[in-house]
Amino acid sequence: MYAECTKRTYQTSINLFDKYSNKRHTLIQFRNYIDSLKNQSPSTIKTRFYAIQNYFISNNISNIDDIKRVVRPYVKSRNKSQKKLIKYLTSEQLEIYKTYVNNNIKKSNRLKTLLLLLPYTGLRIGEITRLRKNNIFINNNNYFLVFIGKGNKERKVPLNPEAKDLLLTYINKNNFKEADLLFSISPDAVRDSIRNFKDKIHFNFLTPHILRHTFATLLLQKGIDITTISQLMGHSSPVITLNIYSHTNDAKMLEAVNAF
Repeated sequence: MYAECTKRTYQTSINLFDKYSNKRHTLIQFRNYIDSLKNQSPSTIKTRFYAIQNYFISNNISNIDDIKRVVRPYVKSRNKSQKKLIKYLTSEQLEIYKTYVNNNIKKSNRLKTLLLLLPYTGLRIGEITRLRKNNIFINNNNYFLVFIGKGNKERKVPLNPEAKDLLLTYINKNNFKEADLLFSISPDAVRDSIRNFKDKIHFNFLTPHILRHTFATLLLQKGIDITTISQLMGHSSPVITLNIYSHTNDAKMLEAVNAF
């Protein structure tokens, strides 16, 4: 059984394929659609491929062998020696982002609060949009977000004073019940909001996930150990965190050698 976030991602893939093919569900259309994505990242292409493959098989449109023969060769893979370069906001860029959101996202206090919380928590977009009031846990005046994250594992993310004040101010202005969603906004609406202003602050690479990368990268640059960051990010192993954010370790190694 797929997690809710995975279901939504797969449904998005099917919808995009339907739009491309005019709902003509044939292997040739499937192949042509995958080929049309050749300028997309390998991970995006694989997500689209597996979603449509599962749809074809579960609806008896085609079988796995024919899909492998006709479509699979068009799925681009990243060279194993080729590492994906993680993008993130520097500390200075993050201040520009926060200033813009504070000064310009005025129509929706809900959206503003969510956009400001993202780089403070490292939450995935699907996680923060599912937060409820009862996901806030208080212990000795320390505030935590406790929820079920990716892989159905419990996540516990502490809030620093700025994030805590931001969230409490927002909650105090609204009459939330314990089980109420805090933001009640779709991931796509958040993505669209960022897409609408990212060019204005000259960060055309900005996405909600970039803010997650920013959270982890800046923590690493401050010297926080990889195990703690892995727990905050909800990764299954510190090795995953290390592999994703090795760019920061490269910088630290250069700094160490230059200081020798």
